[in-house]
Amino acid sequence: MRYTIRALNIKNRQEGMSEFEKIGSTLPGQKIMVDKIFPLTVKVKGLKPTAINILKQEMLARNGDVVTSRDILLEKEGTADIIIEGTFKSFKGLIDKLKVQPFGLKDLSEELSIFLKNHRKKLQGRKYIIGNRKFETGSPPLIMGILNVTPDSFF
Repeated sequence: MRYTIRALNIKNRQEGMSEFEKIGSTLPGQKIMVDKIFPLTVKVKGLKPTAINILKQEMLARNGDVVTSRDILLEKEGTADIIIEGTFKSFKGLIDKLKVQPFGLKDLSEELSIFLKNHRKKLQGRKYIIGNRKFETGSPPLIMGILNVTPDSFF
């Protein structure tokens, strides 16, 4: 795979501002963008400035947005990380549009499509009934571990 894509689970303004700061967004930009956090927020690493500009325009046209460093938008070379915010519908429209775009966006389109398909499956989760207890895989995991390090535990 060419790009690293991961969902961001931004629960509040502070977490949003923190994520925006990590990719170099200015404080005034962060304050504007944090109010636009949508149901789906993903981070994509290593995009070229031309591709970022196209993505920003396309998401704005779909009532979504792209957050990045202001400085990278003025560059012609190099790469930067971005955060894409939108609804599943706006991402679907973006994916369709990127299929015919240059600058590595066709590849990104394919990877975003796979990512969204897998992300939806995770959100839906599965329900298991074991005994009289119900477990749902779509909810955050609850993990418990037991570590037994006594000498007799290995006999």
